[in-house]
Amino acid sequence: MRGKRPESANLLAKLSEEAGELLTRAGILSVSDYAWVGDNIPSDVYTGLAIWDTDAPFKLDLFIWSRPSPPPTPTKQEETYYKAAEDFLGTMNLARNAIGLVLYSFEHRKPDNILDDVEPFWEHAGGAAVWLNIAADRVREYYVMARFGMTPKEYEATAKRNGFMKPFKVPDQNETPNAKHAADALRSDAKELEKRRGERNKVVHEATSRRGRHALLSLRRQGEVSLQKPYQSRKISNSAAEWKSWEESTKALEIERRQEMERALSDLKEWYLLAVHACSLAIEYEYWKRIGK
Repeated sequence: MRGKRPESANLLAKLSEEAGELLTRAGILSVSDYAWVGDNIPSDVYTGLAIWDTDAPFKLDLFIWSRPSPPPTPTKQEETYYKAAEDFLGTMNLARNAIGLVLYSFEHRKPDNILDDVEPFWEHAGGAAVWLNIAADRVREYYVMARFGMTPKEYEATAKRNGFMKPFKVPDQNETPNAKHAADALRSDAKELEKRRGERNKVVHEATSRRGRHALLSLRRQGEVSLQKPYQSRKISNSAAEWKSWEESTKALEIERRQEMERALSDLKEWYLLAVHACSLAIEYEYWKRIGK
């Protein structure tokens, strides 16, 4: 039985390590890393994330078997908060991993190869968009429970067509000042997240239709050449001019592709940070409402 080559034993770990370095360099951190700016100093921007660490509405008892008495039974509200927040954190971790692979694919693309369509870049960009969209749904679930005291399923049953934005638009006349401030800021974030839902479809479509679109362009080019009258075959005498034209076309294509990928990376980073901020505001809203401030 042939053994594994030592140099190939941890390729996945090496890839994850390099992608992690690119993420850190790009300022795309794990969600919990945004909560604090120093020892016991919460972030002014992501206050809700620090609140989740110190004063969440529910904390799981990690020493359940060593208690002298039974632990408290989680309420329906506490279950919803805990599940929505943990789902958000897990989904955002998947989104971050996908963005890391997008960054890696960009760094290791072959800019001088016109046939290299960097498919992994768009594959992982599409995956990141899907995860970020799911994360936005988890923020909405958390807020719905905090605002209306309902599970998402119960809330959706109150109207036939709620839409993503509807719960964020409903004012609460009894909101405390801090809760109102958080709700207003979250409403603004939610509007941006709703726009990104359309971007998800665009990115996924880009990833899935890219190869077919380029195949169609190649077919059209061949069709144009086949209809050329009189037909001129390639000759040695004009090969230099053709090569110069090919080189210029290749360079122009690479510039266009690089700019397209850079825009996609910028959009994914903005989307990621937006989701982190929205989650922080949802947690903050629940906290201020809970303590009446």
